[in-house]
Amino acid sequence: MFKQLTQIGKNLTDELAKGLNEELNGINPDQLDKTGPYADLPSDVQVKLRKFDKYEQKYPLLLQAYKNEKLKTEKVEQFQKVLSECTPVSDISDVDSLKSYFSTVNQKTDMLNNEVKRLTLENTQLSQELEKVDTHELEQVKGELDKSTTSVENLEKEVVSLKQEISTKDQLIDSFKNKIEELTSTPSSVDSSSATSAQETTENTASSTAQPTASGKKKNQKKKKGKANNNNNLQNNNANAGAAETAAAAPATEPNQKAKDITEAITLRVKLDTLQADYDKLNKEYELLTSTKADLAKLKETIKIKDEELESVRDMLKDVGNDLVAAQDQLKSKNDASAEVNNLKLQLESLRSNNADNLKSYELKQNELNNEIASLKKNESSLRQTVAQKEKIIDYLENQVKEYSSKESEYKNEIELQKKENSAFVKRIENLNKETAKWKNESQKNNGNLESYIKENGKLSERLEVLQEKLETLQNLKSNSNDQVETIRKQCEELSFKLKDANKKILSLEDELNENANILQERNRETTTMRKMLNELQTDKSNRVKELESRLHFAVEEKSKIENELQMELTRKSQDLKQLKQKNTQLQSVNHDQLIKIEQYSAEIEELKSTFERMKRSNNVSQEDTSELDSIVKSLKEALVKSEKKQREIMNTNVELKELNNDLNKKFDRLSKNYKNLSLQISKTKDLEPKSARSSPHPSRSGSIVQDTISSPISSTQSEINEKIAYIKNVLLGFLEHRDQRDQLLPVVTTLLQLDSNDEKRLLLSLK
Repeated sequence: MFKQLTQIGKNLTDELAKGLNEELNGINPDQLDKTGPYADLPSDVQVKLRKFDKYEQKYPLLLQAYKNEKLKTEKVEQFQKVLSECTPVSDISDVDSLKSYFSTVNQKTDMLNNEVKRLTLENTQLSQELEKVDTHELEQVKGELDKSTTSVENLEKEVVSLKQEISTKDQLIDSFKNKIEELTSTPSSVDSSSATSAQETTENTASSTAQPTASGKKKNQKKKKGKANNNNNLQNNNANAGAAETAAAAPATEPNQKAKDITEAITLRVKLDTLQADYDKLNKEYELLTSTKADLAKLKETIKIKDEELESVRDMLKDVGNDLVAAQDQLKSKNDASAEVNNLKLQLESLRSNNADNLKSYELKQNELNNEIASLKKNESSLRQTVAQKEKIIDYLENQVKEYSSKESEYKNEIELQKKENSAFVKRIENLNKETAKWKNESQKNNGNLESYIKENGKLSERLEVLQEKLETLQNLKSNSNDQVETIRKQCEELSFKLKDANKKILSLEDELNENANILQERNRETTTMRKMLNELQTDKSNRVKELESRLHFAVEEKSKIENELQMELTRKSQDLKQLKQKNTQLQSVNHDQLIKIEQYSAEIEELKSTFERMKRSNNVSQEDTSELDSIVKSLKEALVKSEKKQREIMNTNVELKELNNDLNKKFDRLSKNYKNLSLQISKTKDLEPKSARSSPHPSRSGSIVQDTISSPISSTQSEINEKIAYIKNVLLGFLEHRDQRDQLLPVVTTLLQLDSNDEKRLLLSLK
């Protein structure tokens, strides 16, 4: 592009040099038209008319060529924008970097697909193992529960019967104590009391024999232990009855028999205490079994949650694959566009010769393109940063997957060792440890989700930074345009010096023209022919008016296009605002979910504390296990504190996003105000353009010079002044008609009208 512009500049300088040489050296009389329409005019006038005819012939061609070039450059810029947005390539010529980029993308997709396959296989294996383990353990626990319930029922029945027996034995003991006291207090009245004691003992033995028989009937329906105890009790009672009978015959042997009865009652009390302790142990085991049932249900729920998380990861990987397929399709379209670019280059080379008069506009556009390239490079750097961040996220996920796989193997080994070393009760404790480890992993996953949300907030901030950089680039463009204006002013000053030299030459030529004035007076007859020419020029003016009307129509179409573009921008900004609002709501929902999870964690910690206290009560738990449980509880507390901190951070980010949303709403309001102002300005210019077209239609350059020669054939200085006025008119009309070229024509207008900076500001404000 730069080479083409330099070639156009050279062609323009060559043509300008030729024109100056022709003006300075003059034209031979042989080169003049002797039979054309300008044959009656003087030689100088014929030369100028010929020049303006050439310019009028070239002007539409150059304008059309300029439009074609503009369209082609816009297409190339769009293609480069697509390249810079979708790939790290900034130029069309970087084919190798494009190939390397797509090769790396394909490698990454292969890596991700392999990881997905591996993770799915591991997930299926683990789920199968968990199902097997769960079913086996559930069957064992159910069997143990059934056994424990039956044993508890039997023990309860035995306890009831034993309590009854104990009450009877207590009564016997009390009666024996009373008798011992009586015997010790009244040894003389042994004969009289022996009869009464014999009667009492017979009555007691009768009642005791009746009670054991009833209890024996009950125990015959129960286990063997109850039968054995009943038989022992019957034997003891029979022995007691025999002892009572013998006591009636021989009162000297009564104290020994009573002592035996007391010892038997004490042994029965000891047996009852042991049975009560066994009953308490069985109750504790029953409670532990119920707690393990609840833990198993919780484990199943956690497995379901992990399956759902794996499905979400699969969906994410599918989305990445779809994005890669879309990128490959874009690459194909870009290859097709490269062929079109080659054709465009050939067409550009063919049109170099036709773009001579548009050097200044091309130079200004070159500066604009350089600035746009700089902005595109900045966008490219920002996109590369985002790509690097995504790669870091992928590496982080891969590391997490590796860590989880290594942890799984370690946990399996630990479980096998603990199964060999510990008993069934220790196995239950290990299951609780596994559950706590799973909760830790879930908390880590939640931390990862929080980090992803924080990264999304970072992306939003990066977008804001990109917008700010765009604003800075626009400000730089303004400063560059001011520098260009200063350079053009310097060029205009140089041209003013050249004009002074030309004016000196004009003064010398004016002397010659004064000499030729007498000759021109004789040629007044030729004015009739010039009047005919004027009539023809009037017809040309009517044609020009039609052309101006068509231009006005074209300007109206451009105005509608600009309005449509502004509406598109407004819709885009509204969509961006909607997206930000949606993200805000998503973050709020995530915050709510995190609060719910924190409450769940606190409830689980309380449950673990209760289980820990139960474990402390049991005598078989070792000190090492209790220390491990303490460490687990501490780690869970730390995880809870971390989750609360992250919740606060999410709340802060939510507040920042709300502030950002308010700022964007303010910017949207400003843009809407600017849009209204622009629409008002366009309507004003639309009203002004037809008035200017009616008051001063665009005359042809040849017609203006012919009118000058007719109105003042005597003074040549007046004709030159009229030429300058016509030139100024053309510049002003072009400045008012063509909005795109106002920035280019503004320094020319300021030099012609000798405007100050304040005058320039007033002019721009009036146009707005």
